[in-house]
Amino acid sequence: MSGAAPTLRFGLTFDALAADIYFDPAFVALHNRPAPIDRLSTADFIHGAGVRAIPGTPHTDLWTPHGYGGPLARDGDSLAAGLAAWRARQRAAGHIAEFIRFH
Repeated sequence: MSGAAPTLRFGLTFDALAADIYFDPAFVALHNRPAPIDRLSTADFIHGAGVRAIPGTPHTDLWTPHGYGGPLARDGDSLAAGLAAWRARQRAAGHIAEFIRFH
């Protein structure tokens, strides 16, 4: 991208939001411990979630462990591409559901 970074709502840029504590892998891991987290981060897309066992089953699912979250993308095309990559990754890992509380 050339020129100034696009401004999102409230005068914030993607880069400013990406630096928020809620996108920091250590913060997500802290709130999901002792279970692991999964995270996909590119130059234009960030999403992370806690991986939790579903009690009484061999399955796992994903959730936003710190109460709210959701993906962050630079623009609509980045969101579509990032979510497609995220879905493929989760399908390959065998996760069967994801619960997100959006910002």
